Amino acid sequence: MDTIRLAVGQLIDGNGSPASANQALLIEDGTIVTVGPDASVPRPAHARTYASPAATAVPGLIDTHIHLVIPRTPGSMLDEMLAMSDDELVVLGAASSHAVPAPVYAPPTYPAKNVRRTD
Repeated sequence: MDTIRLAVGQLIDGNGSPASANQALLIEDGTIVTVGPDASVPRPAHARTYASPAATAVPGLIDTHIHLVIPRTPGSMLDEMLAMSDDELVVLGAASSHAVPAPVYAPPTYPAKNVRRTD
């Protein structure tokens, strides 16, 4: 099981409440299983733990911004797309967005400012 514990300076729950300070998230196999005050979120011994006191987390936010980039070459899909209706293009865009999974949290591959691994 891949477990990540992420402590953040504040968290916005998306329900219209003000941001909550000193929060943490526990993520198991890509699913957020616990969110709450840092002191109350479990600290499993096997979890990779990160602390980012200057960060704000917005769990559940879905990034729906996507670019459909298709090279203009003879016989490319772009020729087919030019003949599609708006409704067909929306369905194609939705299908493309589901085909590009994003990790819940990807640890930085470079020294990131204000993020430290704590385990």
